[in-house]
Amino acid sequence: MPNIVNVKEYTKDDIEKAKEYLTKMFLAQEKLAIDRGTKPEIYIAKRQPTTRSGGNYFTFHYVDLKTGRLFDITYNIAKVIGASLNDKLGGTIYRSFGNMDMGFQTLYEMFGSLGDECNDNWQSRFRYRYI
Repeated sequence: MPNIVNVKEYTKDDIEKAKEYLTKMFLAQEKLAIDRGTKPEIYIAKRQPTTRSGGNYFTFHYVDLKTGRLFDITYNIAKVIGASLNDKLGGTIYRSFGNMDMGFQTLYEMFGSLGDECNDNWQSRFRYRYI
């Protein structure tokens, strides 16, 4: 399956802007969630059953707690973790090795790339759920 955007196309500036966007967004959502006594949620959509080779196609989303709108953050996550954006189902991140939770692994890599402000204890500060 061809890639919409190949990893080689990301510039350092693109990656830094994606990191900045995700960091600001997650911290803002966390503040809104704390004010409401909850946690921000990240939604992981597994776009098809696991392939024979053990691969999965994912998209990642969040609901803005201020506006109630659903946002797709797949492209920004792809930039941050250095993954190509695949053409399968309109822009997905393909992750191989289906024997582990690759949606969680993708979030783990993303939060690790964002720096200490977001990465510190992220698993207790943010929820993730498959949709």
